[in-house]
Amino acid sequence: MQYVNATFGRGQGLGNRLFPFARAFVYSQKHGIPMLVPSFAHIRKASFMLGGIDYRKAFHKILLWDTFHFERPVYKKGLINKRRILASYKKIAEPLSLDTVISEDNVVIDFAMHHEFTPLLAYREMIGQELRNITKDKWLSWLKNIPDFPIGMNIRLGNDFRNAQSKDDFMKKGALKTPLSWFKESLELIRQIKNNPVPAFIISDGTRAQLKELLDMPNVHFIETPTAMTDLFALSRCKLLLGSGGSSFSAWASFLGKMPTLTIYGQSLDWFKLSPSLEVHYVGTLDPDKPGEAELNMINQFSL
Repeated sequence: MQYVNATFGRGQGLGNRLFPFARAFVYSQKHGIPMLVPSFAHIRKASFMLGGIDYRKAFHKILLWDTFHFERPVYKKGLINKRRILASYKKIAEPLSLDTVISEDNVVIDFAMHHEFTPLLAYREMIGQELRNITKDKWLSWLKNIPDFPIGMNIRLGNDFRNAQSKDDFMKKGALKTPLSWFKESLELIRQIKNNPVPAFIISDGTRAQLKELLDMPNVHFIETPTAMTDLFALSRCKLLLGSGGSSFSAWASFLGKMPTLTIYGQSLDWFKLSPSLEVHYVGTLDPDKPGEAELNMINQFSL
């Protein structure tokens, strides 16, 4: 007997957890191997201790409690069963290719963290559908009340990411917050180019008070849903995404929605290998003070 398992690192958020889950699920489907129920819910101290977040929504949005169900036959049910299998079966690392057949018996094929979409690009629709299959209906129902907005902004405010001390930091350092000023100036530039106050919405781990600078702009709305998955699905429906630099959550929204995506200069989401080319899926950076020709062309072609 063989099983497939997704291993999550301690303290990882939803975006990082989705990488091993998605590869494990695809491998399970391709080779007809049952998958051990993944443990998405977790304890993450840093976000709570450091602050910068809306604590009222943290249990569902950050710790992912009560978000998923695994009733489909592909999943081997039960935490006790999972522990027994992991204790008694040999664990082997995932193959380099999702097409590789493993003949060894009595093994758990373990999928761990790799931050690349390359092996998943051909399975975008399958993965998106499965994420809807396993998200509880009570959270999916929130999407019915969220209008389709042309522009989505994913703004990360938790203090487990640092504020940059200078513009140069974005070229040299990771785990940085994208400042609100970048979102504001980028939105203003897009509206100026389109000669239209294009409606935009915000998905964030922060509060209305923290986002006041943006919410004071005309036609900008804060979409407050109860879970991270509802947020992700909402973002995946926008036509143009302004993401947080280096954010795996922004990257997953871009992957699922395949919309043009911009982040602050120096912090491209292309690091996640979201697209083989800009023609297939535009993923770039934007300096609102000095926009490049490619970004200007994309914004000009962007359909409202």
